[in-house]
Amino acid sequence: MAEILTYADMEELIPERPPLLMLDRVQLDTEGRRAVGLKNVSVNEAFFTGHFPNAPIMPGVLQVAAMVQVGGLLLGRLLGDRARGFPVCTSIRRLKFRNPVLPGDRLLVEVELAEDDTPPDPAGTTLRAVVRKNGVVTSQGAIRVTFLDASVLPSRPAELVPADPELPWLPASDDLQPVDVGGIMQLIPHRFPFLLVDGLMHLDGENQRVVGFKNVTGNEPFFAGCPLPMVPPYLLIEMAAQTGCALALSTPKNQGKLGYFMAIDEATFSVPVVPGDQLVIDIQTTGRGRFGKAHGRLWVGNREVAVGVLKFAVIDREK
Repeated sequence: MAEILTYADMEELIPERPPLLMLDRVQLDTEGRRAVGLKNVSVNEAFFTGHFPNAPIMPGVLQVAAMVQVGGLLLGRLLGDRARGFPVCTSIRRLKFRNPVLPGDRLLVEVELAEDDTPPDPAGTTLRAVVRKNGVVTSQGAIRVTFLDASVLPSRPAELVPADPELPWLPASDDLQPVDVGGIMQLIPHRFPFLLVDGLMHLDGENQRVVGFKNVTGNEPFFAGCPLPMVPPYLLIEMAAQTGCALALSTPKNQGKLGYFMAIDEATFSVPVVPGDQLVIDIQTTGRGRFGKAHGRLWVGNREVAVGVLKFAVIDREK
């Protein structure tokens, strides 16, 4: 037996709203270990405007959003009154993006409890997820979902403008090699509303390191879909990926090519990022061939808010 949740049902059960609600319908297994979501992908969705112009591809991190939302519905049903607050992703492990998702695709988002996480815990439950289109896997991996409430957000910041994080490898200010948003748009194809880096403080192609930043404001379009004014963790991953992509495509041999996001080896999110924060994104890449790995640390002031290891490939635009 199974229960079908409509779009209207989901609006009552999970807090996400457009443009971040990545489900149209969900089927819950009455035995309680599994749920499957349906997402119809349409060219009219706002994210296709910026990802990418004239070559629309669904961002991989929005598939992660769908996984978290299906998982939240499943856990909410299993936990009942114990599921206080809203579900968020606190970590990702071995998540691979295997095939692109295009307008016109229909996605099935399958989520089930990990065998070693039964019964589920509102403080954190590991879920295994796979997304398919027409039987072909587009992404799969493991996510950990926790239920949080408004009490986790800082009620008052300690200071109006926190000091910049201490990054010992950065050169003196006179030797920095900054890149403004116009320069970023010359390197990567992302555009509004899915360009999520405002500038690069320093780009060091020789040593494969870059520091970018994102000014988080309450006017961000994605905040219209958030239950609380905090940046969804999967978008922090996208900010890191775009910063690393700018670095990879800045080298002469890669100019004019594309950076293809292949995998999230691991990512952990420890501190909420809220309006008024400036997110500093420190990326070190390795690998000089077609494939590479990016190690990222994300900071607000001197607080490390997230860490992650991503994999990417550099490909010709024609492909």
